[in-house]
Amino acid sequence: MGRHKETYAAKWDADRQVTIIEQERIRIPLRIHSGDPGRPVAVSLTMQELESIVKSAHEALHRYRADQLRREHGKREFELMQQVWHRDLRIKELDQRTKELEGVIERVHEVVHPDHSEAVDLSDRPNVVHSASNVAH
Repeated sequence: MGRHKETYAAKWDADRQVTIIEQERIRIPLRIHSGDPGRPVAVSLTMQELESIVKSAHEALHRYRADQLRREHGKREFELMQQVWHRDLRIKELDQRTKELEGVIERVHEVVHPDHSEAVDLSDRPNVVHSASNVAH
């Protein structure tokens, strides 16, 4: 039966020197920190393999940063959409309240001027208050 395979995580061991071994392979010393902590190991790569790893790491970093920006923008977009939704709701509430107040004003006006002969139409002049005089000149 074969040996159970475990996943190890290692970091570069900067206290040990990177060396070149047979066939110009680069030997990078690592120290395991997860799986078998403290055990020294090494990775052996050609310069082309190392350059490929560095290129892949740069691409992964760019993807990560782009994804992070997309998440941040998505979050900001969601927050702005919520603000718009709340403002739209507030506008609808204020419009409803305005209609209710216009109805109250109209009923009061009908009580004050039951024959409508002296009634003033305010609908075409918002925020303007008119009063009809009952005094004969």
